[in-house]
Amino acid sequence: MTSEEHLYKTAIAKHVLERICKESFMDQVRGTSEVLKKELNRLVAEYPNILTGPVRGRGLIMGLEVKNLQSEDHAKQSEPTISQIINLSRQNGLLLLSCGQSIIRFVPSLIISHSEVSQMILILEKVLHI
Repeated sequence: MTSEEHLYKTAIAKHVLERICKESFMDQVRGTSEVLKKELNRLVAEYPNILTGPVRGRGLIMGLEVKNLQSEDHAKQSEPTISQIINLSRQNGLLLLSCGQSIIRFVPSLIISHSEVSQMILILEKVLHI
């Protein structure tokens, strides 16, 4: 790596650190986090046969628990499994991760907007409604 590349990468790192250290940036992250958590809790209330609460997490990294649908009753039900939820979400443009057997993990960018959170929720609602 040349010294010019080091200078360039250092300048980028400096800019990123300056931006995320601003209180206004952190206020934006907190506000967006509150919106995301509120919307995920709403989904838990609307889909009690699939999701269980409470929504857990810190900042924008949140986890949503999917009920254990591997029981004998599941053969009679049409609720999606966690892997189906994640795969269908991905097919609709929403990248979700799993954590263990029953947690859907949300790890959006720190610069996600409220409208992008709304899009995430709409996609997840569409998947849960299938």
